[in-house]
Amino acid sequence: MKKTLIFLFICNFCTLNAQNNIDIPPGAIQLNDSIFIDISPVTNYMFTEYLTAKKVLRNKGYESFGEFVKKTNEKGFPIEMRIIAPHLLIDFYSDNKFLTSNEYGLIYKFQNHPVLNASKKQAIDYCKWRTEMVSHLWKYDEKHMSNKNLSNKINCRLATENELILAKTFFTNSNKIGEFNEKILTVKQEKFATQFTIFPVNEMTASEKLFNNKSNFEFTGFRCICEMGK
Repeated sequence: MKKTLIFLFICNFCTLNAQNNIDIPPGAIQLNDSIFIDISPVTNYMFTEYLTAKKVLRNKGYESFGEFVKKTNEKGFPIEMRIIAPHLLIDFYSDNKFLTSNEYGLIYKFQNHPVLNASKKQAIDYCKWRTEMVSHLWKYDEKHMSNKNLSNKINCRLATENELILAKTFFTNSNKIGEFNEKILTVKQEKFATQFTIFPVNEMTASEKLFNNKSNFEFTGFRCICEMGK
């Protein structure tokens, strides 16, 4: 299986926001002047980036990317983090016979589909990792110098139920929304979403409530909010 550059995703989706003259956080869409929300629930590809980075960090003796940067004064990204490890996604789904039998862990088949049934702890840690990675990118990458002053002000976290409801209403009214209603395995999503997208999964929130909670949905995903502090 071919390896894929991990930061293709992070770099390709930093599009310039002309109104505020800042780069939109990778994979997000603007909700208001200071809040950006993930275009879709965190995908299998995005989560495999996270799993790869966490494994590399653990092998180096670090719990987080922030700790690694602080102790090593790293200004780039270690080469081991630039190549994702697809087998980690297969391992992640290994306890779910249904998803495994349907090859949901094969990243080349379902890379743009939501990662399913991550724990709340994993989702929170993913958002923390996302904060650290984007902050580092904005601070040291020459392509994102316009965001350097914001590098310590970004915070990614789980979205609240109200934020997700407001986002759905906002993007529906703006005609910038896509919604799938069929079973998750039959959804055709060959490219990364370019508009606010709702998949047929429940979505975890910052509280115990679920967004898009329907009795016939068997799985849960999550998406992040990225907000800019003042």
